[in-house]
Amino acid sequence: MLERLLPLFQEDGINKLNNATVAVVGVGGVGGICAITLARSGVGTIIIQDYDTVEESNINRQVVANYNTIGKSKVDVLYNQIKEINPNCKLIYIGEGYGGCTADDDFHNNVHMVKDPDALLAIEHINMNLFKQFDGIHDEVCLVH
Repeated sequence: MLERLLPLFQEDGINKLNNATVAVVGVGGVGGICAITLARSGVGTIIIQDYDTVEESNINRQVVANYNTIGKSKVDVLYNQIKEINPNCKLIYIGEGYGGCTADDDFHNNVHMVKDPDALLAIEHINMNLFKQFDGIHDEVCLVH
């Protein structure tokens, strides 16, 4: 699947992507396409989080939205789309809000349970407490808001 990326990233780069973990908070308009692009790029583990369901008003701008997905969980729809694109991608999905990112929060626990992410993409409405929780967890973590 990644043959066309080999000239760009070389073997070492492909291996780094395959071993990377990226967390995407919010999988609507921007987050959904980011997660799909990460899967197409060979990222090995993607954590997707969104509490919302697909609405008709999402159809014009979100990859998870079409008339067959209205009313379904965005993370469930995205999970299935990514698995059809890259069945080897390990997906952890959280269909709840991120809370205040306390120690008991599902998102916080899942990110640390798998391994600290190499990147955290916060796309949707987000409390800056999320970044404070992950800031400094690893010297090479990339936080994108």
